[in-house]
Formats: sequence, structure tokens, C-alpha cells
Amino acid sequence: MKNEEMKASDVLVKNVIDEKKKDLNLAKEIEEDKTESVPSNYIEVKLSSLGQLGMPSMVHVRDYTYNEALMMAEIKEDNMTEGIIKILDNIIFEDLDMKKAHKQDVVEILLSIYGTWYSPVLEVFNYFVNEDLEEEEKKAKTNISVATIPINNIQTTPVKEGSKLPITFKSKDLNVQLILPRIGNDIVAWKFAVKKNLKTEVKIAESIKAVKNEKYTDKQMEDYEKFVSQRGKDFLKALQCQLIYSIDDEKLNTFSKQIEAIDKVSFSLWKKYNKVVKENFHFGVEEEVKFECSVIHKEIARRFRFQPIHFLPILDKEDDSRFEISFG
Repeated sequence: MKNEEMKASDVLVKNVIDEKKKDLNLAKEIEEDKTESVPSNYIEVKLSSLGQLGMPSMVHVRDYTYNEALMMAEIKEDNMTEGIIKILDNIIFEDLDMKKAHKQDVVEILLSIYGTWYSPVLEVFNYFVNEDLEEEEKKAKTNISVATIPINNIQTTPVKEGSKLPITFKSKDLNVQLILPRIGNDIVAWKFAVKKNLKTEVKIAESIKAVKNEKYTDKQMEDYEKFVSQRGKDFLKALQCQLIYSIDDEKLNTFSKQIEAIDKVSFSLWKKYNKVVKENFHFGVEEEVKFECSVIHKEIARRFRFQPIHFLPILDKEDDSRFEISFG
């Protein structure tokens, strides 16, 4: 037998050693766990990130209080992420900084709360009944319906075992470590983009107002579109730079260092990063979901981009909160 050939016994020994290491690490983790007992009004949410990406593998959450529900009603588009994080910091039992969570973690947590206390179905997405029609026919009102998606039909996928952060990219002249987006990155990026374009926003205030009121001139629309486009570019730049963990062994632990370093990371490296993330860090709530079409009365599958806002309960909507009700 050649030296490089491996016996079946070698594989078995390796598997036994790996299993013992896992057991030992788990035993140490349990020994060091000082967590106090979780109150009965909290539910357990197992996260698809499996504790490999900065969040724990499991968190415990409770229902919203009335004050937290009022906070939801006050959430606006420009402070949505900040509002959601503040509420999550309140309702999660574990002492965590939710700004460091991934969007996938947040969606899973809010989905669990929504399905447990508010409704067994989600009805927020329009869809095309027949996707194979020509564009004009496809967009006809008769071909558009609202999906009634059973919460239990929404599937999740765990991250690939062994996928860890940061991701290291080495070349002859550069050593870069990148991480995945955190939900708190949105807050920093939005503040950066707004402040950078504040003078322009003030300068074209009348144009912005005219566009929002749908009473604008061609020049006002042109000014508005340029402003929105530039602010969007600055927002994306600020998001992207926050993915840089270190360069040449120097950890970039401030936003100012990250924004300064953005030009050091080439476009080809970002393309490679996107490929690595797609292949190794796909996890969380799946976009494709099956539900019964109310028009053709058959089960169909459609893809929806689930966002945290989709799982926030609406105050004036009837819910299925599973309370037993009696009178007298």
C-alpha cells in the first residue's frame, strides 16, 4: 500500500478524537456557564448562525410590553434599525449588544416572536399568480394577490459547520480580514451619509418638498435625484468599509480607520469575498416559501425578501395571541 493511502481505521481514530474534543469543549462551556435561570415567560430561539459568527447559538425572548409596542408605532424609515435594536435589547434575556447581530439573526428572532404571540400567518407580500405571462399581463391587477404564508412554512438554513469569522485574504502585498455585515452597521452608515450630504439637503429643501408633494419642475426633480443618488453611494461606501476587520495585522476598531482603509481593498478582492460568503455563509430564513394560492387554490412557491419590519405586529390588526378568554 502506498504511504499516502489511508486505512479505514485511521479515519475512525480521527473521528473518535474529534468527537472527544467536541465533548470536552462542550463540558467546559457548561462548567463556565453562569447564566441565571430563564423566566417562564421567555421562549427559546435557536439561531441558524449556530454560535459561530459572534452571536450565541440560542437566545431567549419575551413578548413586547405595551410601551415597546408604542415604540414600534413610532419607528420611522430613517430610524428603523435603531428602533428595532433598542426593542430587541429590552426583550432578549441574555446580556447582548444587538448592534453586533446579523440581519439574519434579527429576522429569525422577530419571526419566532410573531409566530408565537401574534399570528400563525404572514400577510404582507403581493405576488404574481402566474409568473409566466408577458410583462403587461403579469402586472395586471387580476394577476396580483396577497400571499397568506403559514409561519410554519418559512424554513431556515443553518450556517455551514466550521465557517468562522474573520475571513482572511492573503496576497503578496496585502493581508486583509473581512467580516459579515452587522445590523448596527446600518445606523453608522446612515448617519455618515446624512451628515455628509446635509448642506445639499438644506440647499435643495424646496425641491425635496416639491417632489414629496408631487408638484415639481424638471429641475427640482433633477436636483432631488442627484442628491438621493449621492447620499445612497455614501451610505453603501460606509456599509462596505465596516466589513474590514484588519489590514496587514492591524485591527481597524474604529469607523474612521475603516473609512480611511476602503480604497486599500481592491474590487477583485470584494468580488472574491462575495463568492466566499455565498458559498460558506448562507444561513437564516429562506426566501422561497410554499403557500396556497387563493386564486387557483393550489400550493405554489414564491421568493420573498424577508426583512425585520415584516415581523413587527401592527397595533390595530387582530391577532392570534393564544389567550383563553372568559366572561364574568
